[in-house]
Amino acid sequence: MPFSGFGAQTDHFSFADTNIKLINSTKEPRAKNRADALDDVGDLNAFTHFGSTTIYDIECEYELVGGSTATLNLNTIPLGALDDATGLASLGAEVTTSNGNTPRIKIKGVLGATGLDDTATWTLPDLSITGEKLAQPIGYTVAAGAPLTGSGFSFDLDLAEETDGLGVPVMHSISGPNPAKVSASGTAVTAAGGWTLTLSGLSATKAPGVAEPQAAYGDWSAEAEVLIARDAAV
Repeated sequence: MPFSGFGAQTDHFSFADTNIKLINSTKEPRAKNRADALDDVGDLNAFTHFGSTTIYDIECEYELVGGSTATLNLNTIPLGALDDATGLASLGAEVTTSNGNTPRIKIKGVLGATGLDDTATWTLPDLSITGEKLAQPIGYTVAAGAPLTGSGFSFDLDLAEETDGLGVPVMHSISGPNPAKVSASGTAVTAAGGWTLTLSGLSATKAPGVAEPQAAYGDWSAEAEVLIARDAAV
């Protein structure tokens, strides 16, 4: 098939389906590092680039369409080591909903990583959103009189890299040192912002607060975190 530079075409994570549409895709080679040799007055005498030319940072963005009957459960988003043969790993996902567009899902990761442990995977909670242009609560409910205008759920993994004596990567490993983050924002119409956490283990880090501008309705926002455990114990 001849190359065509128009539009987003490559679904690195094979996540798109009938209602999940790929809208953006990137694949960027990892930049090499540089070692410098300086002389007695601090001038550069020589330098050497080192690293790998076969490891890529990748990201895909999707939109969920199809209306109220089209659903996405967050526990279907791939996270962790996906294919040891190609060195494919998903290192994070972000789901956002708003009153301005249908839900967006971003998945980021790497391609070409070496020595991945294919048991290093994580599963997000059993939470569903629909393919509507609608701000949707994710793991909580919202108080009456202060409607939701946007929401988010994100989770990031770390990738450690081991190199040989020449600085060439020889092994990668994935860990999950951070909790998932949940966010909510809304408009204070007839009441101040308020939420009730419904997802088990979800802990508020910022209670709903309100900003009251001149001659306009106030905005409120809130944040929370939840532990996402590795699928298989190490």
